[in-house]
Amino acid sequence: MVITCFIAAFNLPYFSLNLTYFAGPIGFVVLGYYLANKRNKILDNMWLWIFVFIIATIIRIIITYHLSLEQSAYFAYNGYHLLTALQASSIFLAVKNFNIHKSIKKCSNFFKKGLLGNMTYSISLYSYGIYLMHYLLFPIFNLFSLNFVDRNALKWIPFLTIVVLIISWVILAIMYRIPLIKKGSGVH
Repeated sequence: MVITCFIAAFNLPYFSLNLTYFAGPIGFVVLGYYLANKRNKILDNMWLWIFVFIIATIIRIIITYHLSLEQSAYFAYNGYHLLTALQASSIFLAVKNFNIHKSIKKCSNFFKKGLLGNMTYSISLYSYGIYLMHYLLFPIFNLFSLNFVDRNALKWIPFLTIVVLIISWVILAIMYRIPLIKKGSGVH
């Protein structure tokens, strides 16, 4: 995955194969499985991964800002870059190790109980389906000329994130309740 992200980042020749599939959806599934099942001192350090996520996000913001200035328009990153993989991995590892630290046990309990806990659990059940579904929603937005690129990114990116999450979540919850297509919801 790292090699194919590197190839995609620098637009290197693909050796007659399109290797970005290994850096995209398939790569993230394999990476998620590996990180969920691998344990060691570095991977279990929640604070390190929170720091890595913040640094990767700041770098991505700076690069996006400068590239947008050069092009006089919002520059959207291809989803198959090393920064994307680093951000996804670091947030995954931070959340995975959230319960390990006693200093944040109360915060962890807040996310486990009540309405917020039920929402968090429900989203986690559908997370794989949401990940796959979001790829389908953006072309639909473009089909209906819902182009948000020329608007303020600080407002529209969080807004679209929430809208795509809710739409995906609702569609998958409906699919899960229909016996013939239940398996397509991604819930295991």
